[in-house]
Amino acid sequence: MATDEEKIDLKTAFALFKDEKHIDRPTMMGVLKDVFITQLSKVYGTADNFDVIINVDRGTCEIYQNLDVVENVDDPDTQISIAKLKEMGIEPDEVAGVVLGSIPLATALSLKTGINLLMVRKERKDHGTGKLVEGDLKEGDHVLVIEDVITTAGSSMKAIAALRSEGVKVDKVFSVIDREGGGRENLASIGVALYSLVK
Repeated sequence: MATDEEKIDLKTAFALFKDEKHIDRPTMMGVLKDVFITQLSKVYGTADNFDVIINVDRGTCEIYQNLDVVENVDDPDTQISIAKLKEMGIEPDEVAGVVLGSIPLATALSLKTGINLLMVRKERKDHGTGKLVEGDLKEGDHVLVIEDVITTAGSSMKAIAALRSEGVKVDKVFSVIDREGGGRENLASIGVALYSLVK
């Protein structure tokens, strides 16, 4: 489990996004808000009466319904994901998001659970650290790869290869959506099981 000093908060995550793809804070706040609004629509059938306010400086996300704070809906995508992880008995040392798509969900999971966050790039950069994997990890750690959507799992397989090259164990991928495009079978071929919320 990560200490308070080791965890990557939303403010840091946004800074990493900016360095990686030159995406500004308002754009990334919009992405996070869209993720939460989408999940609210799935859970409640509509998101018309909801509003999402993200405070990057405090690392919080407040969800309002008809102008009242809905305390038990805070970050619904993450709440459902955490419940599913507990149900499956998955307790990783780290969760890894793949730049850029799954980083918001992986970051939210890390903040909610205290599990250390890793960020996996698709390719090395000439600037910065030049690493494919950013974050604090130790050889032998169990890492859970987080994805928003899985189709063929090509990006996940590259991320898993990068993680395994660091000496960590990866045998599970958790995705919000499985499009059933062969990803489950492709992951199984390298000894990785796919878990998803929606097919």
